[in-house]
Amino acid sequence: MSSQRAGQLGIVKVENIVLEDWKSRWQQVDSQNDDGIDGLIFIERGNCPTGQIIFAQVKRQAAQLVDGRYAVQISRETLERNLDRWRRLAGGAILIHVEPDTGIARWVNVREPSAIGRTRVYVPKDNIFDAAAKKIIARLAGNLHFDLMLPQISTTREDFPHIRAKEHFQVSSRALYKDLNCRKLSLGDNGPRIHFTRSGWRHITRPGRTAAMRFQSFVLLGAIEKILTNIDSTTVRSFNPRSYTSNDLRAVSAVVSFPFRQTATVKVVLRSKVNRPEDLWFYTIYEPRRKRDPLGVKNERENHSSNKP
Repeated sequence: MSSQRAGQLGIVKVENIVLEDWKSRWQQVDSQNDDGIDGLIFIERGNCPTGQIIFAQVKRQAAQLVDGRYAVQISRETLERNLDRWRRLAGGAILIHVEPDTGIARWVNVREPSAIGRTRVYVPKDNIFDAAAKKIIARLAGNLHFDLMLPQISTTREDFPHIRAKEHFQVSSRALYKDLNCRKLSLGDNGPRIHFTRSGWRHITRPGRTAAMRFQSFVLLGAIEKILTNIDSTTVRSFNPRSYTSNDLRAVSAVVSFPFRQTATVKVVLRSKVNRPEDLWFYTIYEPRRKRDPLGVKNERENHSSNKP
């Protein structure tokens, strides 16, 4: 069988899995435009595109099983060229190996250093490319696609007077926090009143938080007013972190631009009370994208025990 026919059979196998098992879309790349990519997977959920894109190279060839991984042979020159291209892609990048004899498809994240050898790409035997792999592979695209749907907030130098104060930063931040409560802020135009009480301050300054996380919350206090007053109250969502057992937390998120640093996604968490549904109480503010790469992909090897809001 010619290599061209073998390659096309591999692509057909992958396309069928994407269309039937993933309920997503596959777009093949013409061979003359092949830059280490045979096709694009557009992730869909409920027949709607999520905005996540996975770039895939398909290899249907015999491969030796080495220590639980299939060693897919690629020339050194081609592999080096493809590596450079894979790193430039704004989305997930995977290689899918289809066994010629069994037709079983397996995948590997080609941005994982341990997957790349001198003239080989190592594909774990247990990484079956099937319906169950969709959720795992979709994470490789990161979460920047969510940010495109968030409100865009622009702050100015005047929003952060506590940064320029002569007092210790925690002291000036505490003064700003008290002032926020005096402003009687509401969520959106006619939403619930937001209270900034001692319980919220105690939460963001609690001993269990690292100094860096406390510092981050202090800085972000300057953006709170513009975030809350420019948020539609219908965008408030329930928030249930693993470390919190109650269901009284609500969260709003926005993409915030700063005059002194890079733009970031910021989350404000609020508490509700059954006996006062017309009000909300500040709980915390932080950047949820920490410990992620530029695409918003979480480093699974990080210890998240201290990564609480």
